[in-house]
Amino acid sequence: MGESIPTPAELTQRLEALAGASVRPWKAVAFRYVRERYADAAILMNGAGSWKGGGRWNAPGAFHAVYLASTPELAHREYLEAFRLSALGTQAGMPFVGQAVALDIGKVLDLRSGECLAALSITLDQVRADTWKRSADRGELSLCQHIGAGALALGVEALLVPSARGSDISEFNIVLILENCPDIPPCGASSRMENKKKCAQKCLTWGGVRSPLHPRGTTP
Repeated sequence: MGESIPTPAELTQRLEALAGASVRPWKAVAFRYVRERYADAAILMNGAGSWKGGGRWNAPGAFHAVYLASTPELAHREYLEAFRLSALGTQAGMPFVGQAVALDIGKVLDLRSGECLAALSITLDQVRADTWKRSADRGELSLCQHIGAGALALGVEALLVPSARGSDISEFNIVLILENCPDIPPCGASSRMENKKKCAQKCLTWGGVRSPLHPRGTTP
């Protein structure tokens, strides 16, 4: 890539300074595709999958993250690409359901901004090229996972981050850090019924969109 990547200690120090100046409220509707059996609100928003397996912005066991997209089109691409890159193949993701989630978040850090990235001494290309899966295989945190861990420690509720699926900055991902979100408890933080009630208040069925390859009630 050419540019050097800050050390974890440098990232932590810069994140602290950045969060103090740049964290802000944010409200929008975000989108997520899931396999049909996971579309229930209590499952959709509990972060259990990322807690177990990790993701680009959270290492396994670091925190419960829910990954969403700013548009339904990006959510669709993210969903299919995740299965394409897995050993399971896209057929394992069928049937699927599109969901819209109304978000009203008090503490958001926007990492799409060139100003914010410059404050961390990293570039958009470095974020998109982050090889978090290779880092996980080595038992290490990747660049993005270090940032996620720092955001957790600083009380940030969500990150707005560039997608690795395209170059259009107008489309982006939202990473909810459930340990810091007062209205969306992570899996295990409360009773299942209470968790379902709170999550249901956030989730709206997005047009009843289902995968066209398998009718309701069938499996691939």
